[in-house]
Amino acid sequence: MRILAIRTDFSHHGEYSGYKQILKCIRPAVVLGRNVRAGELPAGCREKYQWLYEWDARKYLDQLDLVHILYGEDYFRFSPWLLGDLPIVATFHQPAEMLEREIMRGDLRGRIGRLTHLITRSRFSRLAAAIVTEENQKRVLSNVMPAECIHVIPLGVHLGRFREAYQRFQQEQRKTDGMAILTVGNWLRDWDFLRDTALRAATAHPHWHFHVVNRGFDTHVKQRLAPLSNVTLHEDLSDDALLQRLYTARVLYIPVTAASGNNALLEAMAMGLPVVMTDVFDGKFMIPEPAVRLYDRDDLSSALQKLGEVMGLPEEEYASLKATTFAAASAFDWEAIARRTMEVYQMALTK
Repeated sequence: MRILAIRTDFSHHGEYSGYKQILKCIRPAVVLGRNVRAGELPAGCREKYQWLYEWDARKYLDQLDLVHILYGEDYFRFSPWLLGDLPIVATFHQPAEMLEREIMRGDLRGRIGRLTHLITRSRFSRLAAAIVTEENQKRVLSNVMPAECIHVIPLGVHLGRFREAYQRFQQEQRKTDGMAILTVGNWLRDWDFLRDTALRAATAHPHWHFHVVNRGFDTHVKQRLAPLSNVTLHEDLSDDALLQRLYTARVLYIPVTAASGNNALLEAMAMGLPVVMTDVFDGKFMIPEPAVRLYDRDDLSSALQKLGEVMGLPEEEYASLKATTFAAASAFDWEAIARRTMEVYQMALTK
């Protein structure tokens, strides 16, 4: 199958993270889009108006069977009219409330974005298929296209790489830290809630320590977190250093304002690291407890309770929890996610 993929390689994604990883499994014939991580920013309007890459796809029309737009919110605008009868699949990543704004108003990219959205509002119904990463997105997208054409396929993780790292650290007898709470990532993180958690924990659980990892902290985040004695900020860690943090920590803590998929969550699970995360999924989260414990949104007591459940486990029970978390991660291997995606391609080709 000859596929053209339009993607972004984001600066906050490592070499082995982000939705671009699926390309290693589906092996498209042509890849277009921005490579921010490598510093290869496009000139002129392409940086702001990313759907201009759809125009580039036209030159490959006679070489393709299908186009997959990996970030529909950024790139999907004119391709149903530009690419003739070529089937188009688009993946949408933004949480339901943000996706709804894009579908109804089209202004995630500003005034020009809203104008192009108004001109091409029927584009969603012209998709051969759409992929979303959680159920609430499907509910939103079904307002503008047939529900049977929308497929819920989560993000993935390179299980083999993380399992190999875990075994290596075990062989090296790396010490773990039973009091370490790890927070990784940047997008839609609730920094104020993280600060409130650390402040409350400093009194209620003085032995806990929060390690916060980010490619580059915003100034206001540093100002709020750095003065706290039970918080350590780790900036721009190497991929291997992040793996070590995932290995040594007791739990991954992800306070968010909204979410659909989450790379940090899956990478932690692939290392057997239990997760505590904000419940922003309206009861439709795909990973059951105890591998991932969800706390009530904006409820500090609930968050501390869930963290305490993991932090206070006896070692034998904690080892069992790690085994459960390892097992839960198996469903998210990128090869399995790619096979499900290829099944969507086949359905799109036969419409």
